[in-house]
Amino acid sequence: MDKMSYFEIADDYVMDCGSYKTKDFLMYYLNTKFEEGLVQLKDDKDVNEMLKKHSNVLDVYTTAAQMSTLEAQLEAQPSMVATHISPTKTTNSSQNEIIVSETQQPFSLYDSFEESGLGSDTNEDETHEKDEINYSDIDDDGELKTSQTALLIYGKELELLKKNLVENFLIGSSEHVVETHNTNVDETYSSYEESDGDVNSPGESEEDDIRGKKYKVIVPVVDEVTDWSKWEWVVRNKVCYKCCFQRGYLQEEHGKNIQLTADFIADEMLSIFKARPHWPAKKIQGVKEKYKVIIGKWMAYKAKSYAHKKLHGSMKDHYSNMGSYLKALKDANPNSTFSL
Repeated sequence: MDKMSYFEIADDYVMDCGSYKTKDFLMYYLNTKFEEGLVQLKDDKDVNEMLKKHSNVLDVYTTAAQMSTLEAQLEAQPSMVATHISPTKTTNSSQNEIIVSETQQPFSLYDSFEESGLGSDTNEDETHEKDEINYSDIDDDGELKTSQTALLIYGKELELLKKNLVENFLIGSSEHVVETHNTNVDETYSSYEESDGDVNSPGESEEDDIRGKKYKVIVPVVDEVTDWSKWEWVVRNKVCYKCCFQRGYLQEEHGKNIQLTADFIADEMLSIFKARPHWPAKKIQGVKEKYKVIIGKWMAYKAKSYAHKKLHGSMKDHYSNMGSYLKALKDANPNSTFSL
């Protein structure tokens, strides 16, 4: 198979279906595995992958945001129904004429896009009639019908989701926006229906712009438009009560709300740590039986280190006192030699 490019496929589609006026132009092809669905064509690399997968039959489907002129005309045409009227029949009992009509299936219409997309040979056959009754290649392709049905269902669900989101947004915005001041009818009158301008276009003057008259109320605001007639004046002292003169201070040691910390566990079990320096962490976690609190393994190790520090002191303190200890020994016995 010859190499093809993305622009060649797009050019073939435009020649068959007419020009497209939008940039949202998408093309898809049916994958070899039906469960994977349609695959979008983006560039020449995707076209080469498509040619590798489909060596014999290749169906390319294109979609656009707006329909072409030819597709719009075909969609606007009503479905034609073939009606056959049989000749008049008479009976022996009565001479009344009875007309029998038989309604057949509607004509199957084809456009150039369906002919090129489905790979039919209708372009080569000049004697083919497009109004042939009960004939369609789409009925023979079950995978194509399933894919088209899935795309239609997805489009309807997407439109319904967008509609629900817009309705919820409008309902939420109407609930939160509160009109804080009374306005006259003349101020809120809008002449958009009578004018030819855009609905969202701003007014020519500041009086036409009523968007500033509505805003969200969070806290009471006092400004130039506040109605002071609704306020009630109450006489009060500047200093309400003596608690205003209390001086705040920090209480470092308190006996209430003692948290179960590692330091607290070390103080409570200091005697046990003194008798058993290598008390395992699993036993330390048994504190939950006494205080009804579950502690972790790292909490137990932390409590153990705090207990050893309180019993034996820290190594940093021991080594910091080593210099003064050696100096005292040399002063007591100058001829002695010390080695660490």
